[in-house]
Amino acid sequence: MNKSKYHNEFNIVLEFLDQLLEYSVRHTEFNEVSFLSHFNGGNTTGAGSWYLSKSKNNDGPVVSGYLALFNILSIPERSQVLDAFRNDIYFFNQYDTSTFCFQSTKLPTKLKKALNGFVVPFYSQIFNKTGFDQIGTFSKNPFNRSYFFEGYQLENVNVKLCPACLCEIDISQSMIADLDHYFPKHEYPAIAMLPDNLIPVCLACNERIKIQQDPLDTSTLPGAIQRAFIPYKHEAIDEMEIDIEFGTRDKFLIQLRSLSQEETAIARVKNFNRIYNLSGRWPGRLENLYDSILSDLAEDNPEREHLDQWLRNKLTKICISSGKGKRKLPLYYLRLRLIEILLNDPLKFKAALRDLEMRMLPED
Repeated sequence: MNKSKYHNEFNIVLEFLDQLLEYSVRHTEFNEVSFLSHFNGGNTTGAGSWYLSKSKNNDGPVVSGYLALFNILSIPERSQVLDAFRNDIYFFNQYDTSTFCFQSTKLPTKLKKALNGFVVPFYSQIFNKTGFDQIGTFSKNPFNRSYFFEGYQLENVNVKLCPACLCEIDISQSMIADLDHYFPKHEYPAIAMLPDNLIPVCLACNERIKIQQDPLDTSTLPGAIQRAFIPYKHEAIDEMEIDIEFGTRDKFLIQLRSLSQEETAIARVKNFNRIYNLSGRWPGRLENLYDSILSDLAEDNPEREHLDQWLRNKLTKICISSGKGKRKLPLYYLRLRLIEILLNDPLKFKAALRDLEMRMLPED
């Protein structure tokens, strides 16, 4: 899936977050008059007033999260939080390096909790609700979740599949699409408002399957980020293959395998399967695809003479059409892989041929 047309407008928000953190490092205590003077630029209204208005009082989640930096953390600790924030928000550009390591995941619990309390409300209370304005020049005020989704629609007009499980998704419908924090915000609070960490997936993937699972099996080692498929960076279907076995009672068994023998490549596939449970969810969909294909072919009621060649020709055509739509249309990649295996494995082809004969109308 391509990035939202308005992806880069998050830079305005990230810059404001950085400025707020830096202000906390430079001031021992929070003083509202000083704060407003700094962020309003001498005006009666501005970014500072806007930010404080996001909570009705100091106990509100937006303001309380910021005040906690002053009340709970020392200046050296705030500086440590700022350094982690500045390090982590550039993870997308550091993916191909062997030295990058997330810093927010390694923060002491108190610091990580403080960073979470400060950043996450920007997503949950502002982006998801009132939207952003008065902190920069957005293409639309307020800049919010629905507008960000519109940007996905504009850049992915013909894409109708969930980028995680390949099922159908309509990103214009909030009932079947959601923004997934690929790296969970509770564990990676620094990137809770980073668009590189936000990807539209179906509700099943986000709310029932992945939930808050970490896509990394380790996040503390240098270069560990390469053990995960990064949204918008590269596609898993280019790096893995699916082995499909016919189990008992027409049940399918599948195994996801890396095309590379490199340790990090193998880990990427394992981690991707772990967080989205593809090996557990795809067999049922493959069974439906197989049944649909064979039923449709049986309705053609071909002549039984040379039926094997007829079936091979039909499957070849389906294979070609599936290959053309595998990056845009729901389940086309799974259908492609299923047909390829039927065509290339003589035993599976014979099993499909027998199945087709059983489904066809009896001869007169």
